[in-house]
Amino acid sequence: MLIGTVAALFLVLSAALPALPAPSVSSSLSIAVNKNPHDVAVTRDGAYAYVANFNSDNLTIVDLKEYAKVKDIPAGDGPSALAISGDNSFLTVANFFSDDVWFIDLQTDSVESRVGTGAGPVASVLSPDADRLYVANLMGRSVSVIDTRTRTLFATIPLDGHPHGIAVSPSGSRLFVSVREIRGVVVIDLSTNEPLATINTGGFPRALALSPDGRRLFVADYDTGKLLLVDTDLLAVEREIKTGDGPIALAVDADGSKVFTVAKKSDSLIVVDLSTGDPSRSEERRVGKECRS
Repeated sequence: MLIGTVAALFLVLSAALPALPAPSVSSSLSIAVNKNPHDVAVTRDGAYAYVANFNSDNLTIVDLKEYAKVKDIPAGDGPSALAISGDNSFLTVANFFSDDVWFIDLQTDSVESRVGTGAGPVASVLSPDADRLYVANLMGRSVSVIDTRTRTLFATIPLDGHPHGIAVSPSGSRLFVSVREIRGVVVIDLSTNEPLATINTGGFPRALALSPDGRRLFVADYDTGKLLLVDTDLLAVEREIKTGDGPIALAVDADGSKVFTVAKKSDSLIVVDLSTGDPSRSEERRVGKECRS
């Protein structure tokens, strides 16, 4: 989920907007932002992108119609993960060093409130109804559950290791969290906030993404360079697809037919086409160097 080059980010964005003939990859587009961009979020109408600049402690707003930078707005110390509500009313910014989440009013681009998290938040995801924000705390070895209506910490879920990726089911009933030490993905029952099961992936599971129908979980294995396809009913790996070296970020298109993988070590964006029935088909496009984690 953490994509460290704007070229890689906008490859994913430009691939998601127009229809692409499988398995082609759109041309890259680079827009200057600030130091060490870590994440990007796009408004639901596709009008604007917000880029989290980890080393600059701010966000860059980009107009996606003009493909031009609008302005920078302040963030906390080390902004690392972003999420936007479905009605475009607010943006959340998880800040790694200040151990908190900022709520940004998207009408005014001003800070509405701040909520403390565990140590070192690195990834976040909103529930389908946007009433809960789930934050993976790398150094805190936990998940913070934030009530977005009251802007308060609702619960803290402890983990047996350092979390990296996080995803929530379309039904809002389950949370998936990748944990390096257990070489797997923890499945959490959100009715109780208790672990339900562990999906054994092996390697180093990093980024997570779900298909639109929630039937398949995609896992980027940093150690093996593979994309793992997990059956969310069986909670087991059903397929493995070799991608680039050191995959650190995933995105899925609207119909679930393509998975976009950013690979840090091979400086590449890999498009895996699942719509043909042959999950091994993929295309690779080189992007900028030093995709940062």
